[in-house]
Amino acid sequence: MLKRLPQKFRSALKNGALFSAKLIFTGGIFALLFRHTSFGEVWERMKLLTAGDMAALFGFLALQLLLSIYRWMAVLDCLNYPVRRVAALRGMLLERLVNSALPSFVGGDAGRLMEIRRSGVPFMVGLKSIVLDRALAIAGLVILMVIMLARTLAIVSQPELRLGIAAAIIASALLLVVLVALPKAFWHRIAGIGGFAPLNRVASFALLVRALLRSPRFDLAGFGSSVAIQLVVVGMVAALAKSLGVALSLADAAALIPIVTLVSMAPLSVAGWGFREGAMVVLLGMAGIAKADALALSMIQGLATGLFGVLAGLAWLFFPRRRA
Repeated sequence: MLKRLPQKFRSALKNGALFSAKLIFTGGIFALLFRHTSFGEVWERMKLLTAGDMAALFGFLALQLLLSIYRWMAVLDCLNYPVRRVAALRGMLLERLVNSALPSFVGGDAGRLMEIRRSGVPFMVGLKSIVLDRALAIAGLVILMVIMLARTLAIVSQPELRLGIAAAIIASALLLVVLVALPKAFWHRIAGIGGFAPLNRVASFALLVRALLRSPRFDLAGFGSSVAIQLVVVGMVAALAKSLGVALSLADAAALIPIVTLVSMAPLSVAGWGFREGAMVVLLGMAGIAKADALALSMIQGLATGLFGVLAGLAWLFFPRRRA
């Protein structure tokens, strides 16, 4: 029956079903989180946020945006397609807008790809730049988690969770090392194997990452921006906690928030909602933070990010395209 429908309608039905499943899953997570905690408790904590606190949150998000633009421009420069700051800014502003409205981060990436194409960047080069940019974002998370591993394990009390976190962080770090350290000839050989599309894609991706990290144009500052972006997120959550009177130290935030960020990237909920809150409750709870406080922190962070995306969209609408 479905095969008789036009491809456009089948795609729309598939996307609609996927979004519905994500929405139900996200709602289920929130239902579990609020089973023994009333929304009134969380709301009372959220109301402690002042206009000055919100302005500070937007300041952190603006700094994160600028660092993201810098990193993306560095990637494009390494791919021999440097772009002007205005073009990269418009792309990132559109990405923030789309991500605030859609249930997936993929839509935002499509938006910035569209913008960068208007600057004369070929489609495949733009796509590679976004894939590499996403990979660098994850690399920044992994590096920070490795640095803070000892502190993380000191906070996490459950043996099973400690083992799982340590194994995941170490495995991720080893994967990054393998991607860069294995000889170029090895990845070329893997990429040339016929009939193994997933392996071919991994090899092609590894070659891209190797070329990027070994490029003289991609300096330490470009790679360090990935870690800096995660530190901005850590600082934002720590500052928010201080504003709400929550006893979350900067060191504990640096040990736990990167894990929360990584969990929220799972493409199983609507824009990370639910996963982020669940991870906050579990991890911050081990640092002595009450469940209602953790939920308030997470929900304010999510709402502030969404509102910043709307403001970024307004800036994108009025920012002159002709300079790009």
